[in-house]
Amino acid sequence: MAGRWHILSNLGDAVEGFLIRAHIRLEDAGAKPEKEQVPDKPLSSFSAPLPVSGRRRHVSRRKWKLYERVQELHAAGMSLRKIGEELGLARNTVRKYFRQAPDPPLPIPRPLRVSQLDPYEDYLLERWRKA
Repeated sequence: MAGRWHILSNLGDAVEGFLIRAHIRLEDAGAKPEKEQVPDKPLSSFSAPLPVSGRRRHVSRRKWKLYERVQELHAAGMSLRKIGEELGLARNTVRKYFRQAPDPPLPIPRPLRVSQLDPYEDYLLERWRKA
């Protein structure tokens, strides 16, 4: 039976994964009220991909490598049970990796590029605050 902490942790991981896949940005909880905010990033930063936490990226890569190894061993003629013994995984986990690939690891976000809107950033932000 799962405790509250585990349920909330799993929920948090699921929501984080959804937000990353959907490219949704949430405002910082500790941010100043909108009228006092002074943007410190150019507008072009809004089109940049979400940063992925190091832990999440590591887990994603590890799952992907396990998936590739399971596929490789099965292609070599090894049974799922033997693959589980070889990799130290439960048979159901091996079966899951054999049947369906996990989400591929996300690429490292590229650096921001110059936007055509950069010269008008101050004007646009001022208009946005007034709206």
